[in-house]
Amino acid sequence: MSKRKLNAIKPVSPVKCDPVQNRRGRAARLASAALPGLASGLLLTLSFAPFGLAWLAWIGLVPWLLTVNNRATLAGAFAAGLMGGLVFFASSLWWLWTATLPGTVALILYFSLYWGLAGVLLRGVCPLRIGASPSSGRCVAAVLIVAAIWTGVEWLRAYLIRGFPWLLLGCSQTPYPVLCQIADATGASGITFCLILVNALGSLVILQRERLRSVVPAVLVTAAILLAVVSYGAFRLGQDCTTAGPSIMVVQPNNPHLPGGTATASREAIAAYHLDTTRRALAYERPDLVVWPETVMPPLNAEAREQLAGSPGGETIAEVHEGIARTASAASTTIVTGGYYVGDWKREGTARVGTDLRNSAYCYTPEGQQTATRYDKSALVPFAETVAFQSVPWLHRIMLWLSPPVAAQPLVAGDPNASPVFELPPLASQVAPASASAESQPASRPAPTIPFISPICLENIEAPHVARLLRSPVPGRKRAEFLVNLSNDGWFSAQQHWQHWQMITLRCIENRVPMARSCNTGISGFIDSNGRTLELIPPYTEGIAVHTIALDRRISLYNRYGEWFGVTCVVMTALTMLRAIIKRVHGARL
Repeated sequence: MSKRKLNAIKPVSPVKCDPVQNRRGRAARLASAALPGLASGLLLTLSFAPFGLAWLAWIGLVPWLLTVNNRATLAGAFAAGLMGGLVFFASSLWWLWTATLPGTVALILYFSLYWGLAGVLLRGVCPLRIGASPSSGRCVAAVLIVAAIWTGVEWLRAYLIRGFPWLLLGCSQTPYPVLCQIADATGASGITFCLILVNALGSLVILQRERLRSVVPAVLVTAAILLAVVSYGAFRLGQDCTTAGPSIMVVQPNNPHLPGGTATASREAIAAYHLDTTRRALAYERPDLVVWPETVMPPLNAEAREQLAGSPGGETIAEVHEGIARTASAASTTIVTGGYYVGDWKREGTARVGTDLRNSAYCYTPEGQQTATRYDKSALVPFAETVAFQSVPWLHRIMLWLSPPVAAQPLVAGDPNASPVFELPPLASQVAPASASAESQPASRPAPTIPFISPICLENIEAPHVARLLRSPVPGRKRAEFLVNLSNDGWFSAQQHWQHWQMITLRCIENRVPMARSCNTGISGFIDSNGRTLELIPPYTEGIAVHTIALDRRISLYNRYGEWFGVTCVVMTALTMLRAIIKRVHGARL
């Protein structure tokens, strides 16, 4: 190279790095990822009870979907997805701290990971990145793939590790019964799918706003699906498939718990309240069934009464047992109450100790007898009623640290395959008058009893579990005609009470059965087989409610086949990801 050419080359000035500008750039990038997640998390929180803005769920995920779609890397998509989950679950599950603060933080983080997973899957498949000249088929596929992935990931969050299927997006729509009737076929997953379908369509419209004609087929497909859902809902709501059922009284005492689970009233006072309140109410009401909440009674099983006979505690248990029997007999009514079962008694020093502790439901007949049938809660709540890894001491200690103090005394689960059914005597309207002579009456079968089951507390948020309890081995029949839920939400704030009520509403639609619920601090009341609230005692209120429920003869698809729709979405997600991986590997080799 000549000297002249060398002189023509000018030295390049060094690039100066502005620390302030770099910090501003990082802050802007962080905000661009965090703010959409923040917006979506808050919008979805407002769509659930008690806020009641259910319509926000139809648009609430649009900011989140757009920011996940725009991330340059899978790590960025995970971070953006995680941010939305953290906001949503922190603002919706904060009330858990009164049971366990470490467990609350761990659960919020764990649930949020699934939003991060959804972000990775959506960014990996890129269904909304359909190019400058998308075909109508790609637009339709885009919204369907987004809906399937989100629904599949939500199903995994709820049921991959059994325990706490809380805040499923489809549950937010219970204020609109016509939209929720599809749950009798698909469960909550079907409603979630419809919600995400509309959110995905909104995102696609924004991304393709300069080429809206290409989105028209996706709009038409989405509209057709929603029209079918609404039409099905209107059809189901318009059906006349019910008959008059029993009159039921539910009692709500309102005894809150202190943080950690300590009750604010003695067991003797709680028992006396239920007996006195019920006796006064029975002076002017004649229900067929009286329902008291979860674990409001001491151990009522015969073995516990025998083992403790003669002791002060045994005398109290005997008095309570006899008081319930007399109350049922005097009013000719059935009483179902929550109480403990204590068995497997052993001698420790001079004392007798029961080592088999269960959360149970007891039934007393109109004749004043405790039935041999007793329901023991079989789906125990992880980190509260049962704690995992008992065979690994150091890991078990960590699990106990994450759990509320009551978890130190674990419960024994009942056998889910042998869950008993309680029986109500035939209703007075079904029994022939006693004065009618045998000659004047044609030969007929005796009036049937009315079977019912009593899932306890959080069992009623586990849709597959409730469906199994109700599923009959005989096609075209149910094991029980209605649900009686005994619960205790006294640990938590009113936000939890309303969320819990909203979720159990879908159990009635899924299985086409009405429900009567008695809860210590609320919400107590009644829900019909179409998911409509009929009577309600609000949180933190003492009271009783009486209602004659309507029995529904319809048999639902969900009751027979359970979570088939959610599983289908998981399979579709897996196949979509497999196709994307094969396509990338094949493209890389080319």
